[in-house]
Amino acid sequence: MRQFATVEDQVIDWSLDAVTPSYFGEIEARRKNELSIKEKYVRKSLQFLIGESIKKLAQYDTQLRQMRDENEPRRLNIQGNRAREDARRNELSQRLKDRLAEIEQEGHLSEKPPEVLGVAVISPVPQEVVASVEGMESDPAVEKMAVEVVMQYEADQGRKPVSVEEENCGWDVTSLHGGQVARYIEVKGRAGDGGVALTPNEWIKAQRFGQDYWSYVVVHCKTNPQLYLIQDPASKLHPKEDVSVVRYMVGQGDWKQAAVAT
Repeated sequence: MRQFATVEDQVIDWSLDAVTPSYFGEIEARRKNELSIKEKYVRKSLQFLIGESIKKLAQYDTQLRQMRDENEPRRLNIQGNRAREDARRNELSQRLKDRLAEIEQEGHLSEKPPEVLGVAVISPVPQEVVASVEGMESDPAVEKMAVEVVMQYEADQGRKPVSVEEENCGWDVTSLHGGQVARYIEVKGRAGDGGVALTPNEWIKAQRFGQDYWSYVVVHCKTNPQLYLIQDPASKLHPKEDVSVVRYMVGQGDWKQAAVAT
């Protein structure tokens, strides 16, 4: 600790000891994963192009060996094509080398001392907010039942549902038909009835995918599950942004008016 340290100095010292190491660990792990995916894509795409170029060069060499000396104009044409292809192969090889070097450089993190940008006061959630989310506590049993209902419904409709709940895509089920994505489905389950909550990621994906994005709401999951379907919820629902918990609240009347009951 610095001698005669100010409050700001104390905050910075504390963050260096208690926050920064784990934060940089998370950043480094995430960066390595992202760069691994990028490197795999770069290698695969550019090495494929280089391989195709090498095949063309081999074909030109074969044509040149099989040609007779008297066919000089065609020989010159093939030699010109070969020279251009060889230059392209060299350019692709250099591009691959440069991109891999860039990816390697991106993997290096440089630490900087943290800066104090402001002060925040954390207070209890207002009672009106507590009331607005009452009954929306996470219940694994309800969520599991809701997904099972949705998966069965999609299978009954001749589609192939695939759960992507653990991938944080912005939806829970990808429904396929004929090998193509037919629906991106966000599943909302309720033990009884009432409103539903959408995360910012879910709302963004709903806006992005439009008609292909569906909200499936399953109510009374523990007693008599009832399924409601909402196509393109971004254009039909009118949620209120709940800034305190970063989600969008959709009232029961709103989503039921937009939904089609099954």
